[in-house]
Amino acid sequence: MSSEDRPKAPAAPGEEVKPSERRRLARRPVFRPIRVRPSFPGDKDFDEVLGTVNAHREGLYFVTELNVYKKGLRLNVAMPYSPHTPGENEYIGEVVRVESLPDGKFGVAVHLVQPFGLKSYSDTGASRK
Repeated sequence: MSSEDRPKAPAAPGEEVKPSERRRLARRPVFRPIRVRPSFPGDKDFDEVLGTVNAHREGLYFVTELNVYKKGLRLNVAMPYSPHTPGENEYIGEVVRVESLPDGKFGVAVHLVQPFGLKSYSDTGASRK
């Protein structure tokens, strides 16, 4: 990974942020099991269980073999996913970027819009806006 591709820490007060860099929080390389499904199933009905490449409290990035993700697609994301506690840690997410990777796979960046599972905001550590 080149230095240009590495996540950047949030800008310090008074420090200028490049217009192309819209992240407010640095992503951390962390594997978390997730389950991803479309919020509104249609002709692109899928259900994947996979792991994150990196994540933070407002978003995540994962790699998939499925060519079904498009910018703006709304998703139901269970994170961390466990088949023993379905629905407990679910979020509504929105695809903000899809990258074609050299190995024929796709990198997908998702903004976590809001939790909708059984836990409250205070339980999930999510911030209110």
